[in-house]
Amino acid sequence: MAEKTVRTVLGIELTESLIILTEVGITAKKKPVLQSFRVLTTPSKAISGTELVSPEVLADQISRALKEMNTQVKDVIVALNHDRFLKHLDKFPAMSDDDLLHEIDQKIRTSQIFLSEDFECGFQHPQDDGDHKLIPVLYAALGSTSIDSIKSLCEILELNLVGIDLVPLSILRVMSFHSETPYFLGISVEENWLDMSIVYESNVLFTQTLRVPISVSVNPDAGLTNTLDQIDFFLMAFFNAYPKFQKPEEIVVFSRLDVVQKFFPTLEAKFPDIPCSIFDIRNCINLESVASDTRLADVSQVLVPSIGLTYKFFEKPGATLNLITIKRQFAPLINRRQLSLTLLGIGALATVNVGGHFYLNYALKLLEQNIQTTQRSLDTFQTGEFMSRQHELDSLTRKITFYDQLSNQKYPKAQLLQDIASNLPNDLYLEHFTFEDPKKINIKGASTSQRSIYQIISQLKTVYKNVMISSILTDYSDRMPVHKFEIQFSMEP
Repeated sequence: MAEKTVRTVLGIELTESLIILTEVGITAKKKPVLQSFRVLTTPSKAISGTELVSPEVLADQISRALKEMNTQVKDVIVALNHDRFLKHLDKFPAMSDDDLLHEIDQKIRTSQIFLSEDFECGFQHPQDDGDHKLIPVLYAALGSTSIDSIKSLCEILELNLVGIDLVPLSILRVMSFHSETPYFLGISVEENWLDMSIVYESNVLFTQTLRVPISVSVNPDAGLTNTLDQIDFFLMAFFNAYPKFQKPEEIVVFSRLDVVQKFFPTLEAKFPDIPCSIFDIRNCINLESVASDTRLADVSQVLVPSIGLTYKFFEKPGATLNLITIKRQFAPLINRRQLSLTLLGIGALATVNVGGHFYLNYALKLLEQNIQTTQRSLDTFQTGEFMSRQHELDSLTRKITFYDQLSNQKYPKAQLLQDIASNLPNDLYLEHFTFEDPKKINIKGASTSQRSIYQIISQLKTVYKNVMISSILTDYSDRMPVHKFEIQFSMEP
């Protein structure tokens, strides 16, 4: 006898070819149960990319399916499956939610996806990872066109729209809920994207989406090698950002496409020291209520993203994988236009307030400047220039010693550095080399592609020891993000 559920919710995944409905309940023991499902064919031209072109036609088909499912559920979470979304994780200083939303909004504006498109964004409630100066925040954005058309659909259906989610996050939510290992790399593969996320104890630590058609990304005759390299570079970037972490305990792969069967063996061969598995929902959720449905065996994997949407409903407020939402106490939702008007109003009030104290602040600032100038003069008088010149002399002496050592080598490694510089990727340039001592070197540069940065790291590792990324900072001031990096390595043979 199936265990009784205490609450149910509906998950709807919309694609240009399919409409996938799942009704999932939760038991008193917090175990999910699949109550009913339907997989429908999307009416012709009813969905076009990021927009529901004919919400009335879609609503009519979904209404008939809900009647067949004999469900009374009113709460719904929806995802429109396409590749025009942004999902990213950054670290921010501690700040208020309003300030954080403003910072996230500014970052999203520089994305090529939303350069000329309005959007709505949400973020995971900040979780402190132990670094009290910077807090990791997972955030995402979806075009306002998608958001508005989903709202219209739910209004026609007279359903309570609880949330709008991203398909890669719904898949990751199911993986995390049912994973037996707390630390894993989750990979999901769809028609037009491949998503990677590293999860530790249900917290997303690192994430990236490759927008490459499946016909290229996992095709042995096309881009499979490049895809495997991208996964490798992704892990390298993670270890650089989190040096205390070892390799993931497991790589979990999910896809509804048959071509992944060719991809999986090569993935295992690429990472032989990390166990790999293909996620199967049939080993996870309670299926007793639908066990008699003969269609289940054929469509169980197709249901996974829709099931993942329903799991959002049962999460605690502020749980890790909650993003773009409409109601309840999930992550905040913000509209760019509303944000701009709000900030404008706040700025006007702040101007009035500051103006009232302008003269007093000016006098205090002038006094502080005089104190600082006097203190600098006193410091100079006390220390003199002797120490500064002495340090400069010591630095020159070390450099002369270093160059002497290079000139005495049979095969000067300076020449190897020149060879590396002459074979740099077209989108990467080096700014300068810094010699800390005769054995340690720093390289600073910039690139528009993180892949090119890891390419030069791979080149350096073939010659030098202790090669590591000191930092990667992304500059969003221009329309195209520029990754500024610093690499350290040792000249020891």
